[in-house]
Amino acid sequence: MKTCELCFKLFPATIKIEGKSRNLTNRRYCLECSPFGSHNTKRLSNYENPPVDAKKVCINCGKKNVTNRDDYKYCSNSCRVSQKRKYYKRLGVEYKGGCCVICGYDRCVRALHFHHLDPSEKDFSIAAKGYTRSWEKMKNELDKCVLLCSNCHSEAHENMIELDLTILSSFPNK
Repeated sequence: MKTCELCFKLFPATIKIEGKSRNLTNRRYCLECSPFGSHNTKRLSNYENPPVDAKKVCINCGKKNVTNRDDYKYCSNSCRVSQKRKYYKRLGVEYKGGCCVICGYDRCVRALHFHHLDPSEKDFSIAAKGYTRSWEKMKNELDKCVLLCSNCHSEAHENMIELDLTILSSFPNK
């Protein structure tokens, strides 16, 4: 599986299009961002009006790259890590069902939080100190969590909502 450089979704290396098996290993973008046959050889951008020299612009913050490398996509290591963390957050939200287990909220990924059911079993905090871990370690830690929107998460910490497995199993959006 490859990752689209524009939307960061995973897409397969080979796919059948119009009955023919097509090799997508050399593509930078998924078929949604760059439809098959459109012959996009230029770099696409997350912005509606991309700068003239799009190769030299960071895909995370939009700043002009300070490096001389043409193939480098970020202005700094912190932007690269930030983009990777956003990607892992999207994967984690998808892995945990994509919506709040209490109210079903799913409109904004940034408003969704991973809440540990038992803090004593917590090996690490998912978002602590900006550390980026492997996806396997993240999945193991996510298995100890539930996905809550920011409102439900705050209420859970104020003990306004009781979270246990018997109650969570009764919610339809689990």
